[in-house]
Parts: sequence; structure tokens; C-alpha cells
Amino acid sequence: MKFVINSYKGAEPLEFGMSHAEVREAVGGKFKSFKRDPDDEDDPPLDYFEKKGCFAYYSKTGELRAIEFCKPAEPMLDGVNLLGLKFVELMKLMKKKDATMKDTGAGFKSIKLGIGAWAPGGKHEPNIPAETVIVFREGYYEETDG
Repeated sequence: MKFVINSYKGAEPLEFGMSHAEVREAVGGKFKSFKRDPDDEDDPPLDYFEKKGCFAYYSKTGELRAIEFCKPAEPMLDGVNLLGLKFVELMKLMKKKDATMKDTGAGFKSIKLGIGAWAPGGKHEPNIPAETVIVFREGYYEETDG
């Protein structure tokens, strides 16, 4: 499934602020709802659409606040599938769009664009694509302390 990234708005057909029901209808198919940290009472449940390659993260009030993609999803930015690029190519593309992005060594975080990626091999395996791409609403990292 293709998701068209609109910085700080979402990834079509998903928009930040949507409810659980709206997200589930827009993505379609089966999903699992769970907590990343079951021991954290403040951690709201997220939805995982395995066949779509999409995780939907919600606020404590139930609004969509971030979307994380893995294969087979196709998170598209300016017509480019970010999960289809080698990590080194993804980093070059993102640095052109945001020279201030934070290189984490195993990915990046662009507060300017509201986009990040995780690649476990990072700079050590630059020809392997990122495993995940995350799109987040304004203030997301302040909310999660991450």
C-alpha cells in the first residue's frame, strides 16, 4: 500500500488527529492492537497492520500522532518510496531536504520534515534499505521523550 507523506499532516490516506476507528477504516484489513511497553501505564496502545506494513501510534486521547512503516508499505515522499532506497541514498535525499537533520548512526530524525528512519546496519551496511520510516506530528518527540 502506498502512503503519500505530507510533513506534519500525515501520510495519505492517514491524517494526524484521526481516531482509531478512522485509521482502521482508512488502512483496512486486519490489525493487532498492543502496547510497546506493557508495563508503562501511560503508553497508549498502537495498531499494527501487518499485511500493510503500518504501525499507527495514538495519543492518550486516542488521536493519531505518528505512523511507522515497514515493508511491504511504500511511504512515498515526492514520488520516491523511502523504503525502496539504499540507506546511503535515503540519507543523501533527506540531507538535501533538511541539512539540520539528526544522523543517529542507525538512521535519522528530521524535526523540520516530521520524518525519521531506522536502519539497524546504518553506516556499516549502507547498501541495505532502512527497516522502518516514521512520520510524526509536531511535538511528537517531546511527547515521547525520544
